[in-house]
Amino acid sequence: MTENAPRHETQVAYHRRRAEELKQVRQPWESTWQDLADYIEPTRLRLTSRTERAISRTKIIDSTGTFAKRTLQSGMHSGITSPARPWFRLTTLDPDLKEHAPVKEYLATVEDRMREMFQSSNIYNAFHTGYGDLAIFGQSCGILAGDDAEIIRMNQLMHGRFWLARDERGRATTCYRQFKWSVQRIIARFGYNKCSQAIKTAYDTAKYDATYDIWHAIEPRMEREPGKIDKANKPFLSNYWEDGGNENKLLEESGFDENPIIAPAWEINDDDHYGVSPGMIALG
Repeated sequence: MTENAPRHETQVAYHRRRAEELKQVRQPWESTWQDLADYIEPTRLRLTSRTERAISRTKIIDSTGTFAKRTLQSGMHSGITSPARPWFRLTTLDPDLKEHAPVKEYLATVEDRMREMFQSSNIYNAFHTGYGDLAIFGQSCGILAGDDAEIIRMNQLMHGRFWLARDERGRATTCYRQFKWSVQRIIARFGYNKCSQAIKTAYDTAKYDATYDIWHAIEPRMEREPGKIDKANKPFLSNYWEDGGNENKLLEESGFDENPIIAPAWEINDDDHYGVSPGMIALG
């Protein structure tokens, strides 16, 4: 098994330690994000470092910022990735090759297939939500993965539930996220035998809607076994574990052939990991 953890540390312990490091990097942004959510769109933020509180719009006395966010969101969606018109074209690096008739036909066919695939997936809904997050917080984050029912699927993450790290080129290559799932969803996703005794007991006593915190880490795999074809040997690892579960046991160990993290920022300052936003201008 290839891991990112040092020899003296289990993989789960490594992930928990790195999650704490990523929390420290993100912490300075959280108070501003909370203000942005309170005064523009409270439904798009869940800060796990704070006590869960009721979603309220009572601080929004003037809705100008909220309507401005929706205008920007809709404008970006229709102007950049409109599902009603062709918004991308495929080409070749060789300018002469793309003029060759069979190549033109191939590119046109692939474009059509891609548009059909996008239309049948949740991509456009995810894009729309992401544009709104960019407007408010300056940062959007989604995970693009295969789906048996839809070929591809974008899991657009709730702001505040993920932590990012960028590489030397400023690309988001690491994403740690936390989500709260019911016992029924956890068992269906990972299987009964992979779960902790607490979840098994809840399932056995029909407490299907009891919720538990699950973590998911995506990051470059530092060590790989050459030539080995295995989900646990792919270039990007994808590991799940319970927040308070077994220190030595992952719920799932898998991976991706390519970076699945889609995390554009509105504007990045220097070596920051998170972006600044138009919404920040609206704060008095």
